[in-house]
Amino acid sequence: RQALAAGGPRYDLDGQPAGEVTPEQQALAQAPRKKAAARSTSAPAPSPAAGYIKMTLKGRVTSKPGN
Repeated sequence: RQALAAGGPRYDLDGQPAGEVTPEQQALAQAPRKKAAARSTSAPAPSPAAGYIKMTLKGRVTSKPGN
């Protein structure tokens, strides 16, 4: 809890002081957050690119060399 003390310094990615933590920012950090929604166990939707790839490969297989 010491990191959330009022008026504490804020540090940047280089570890240098970069301002002060405001009371509003402190309250936001302490507020409860929503949990992530559970992922569904159903099969993923097929990719729209799958049919395109098949058509492209089919076109290459049926074409004659030298065209």
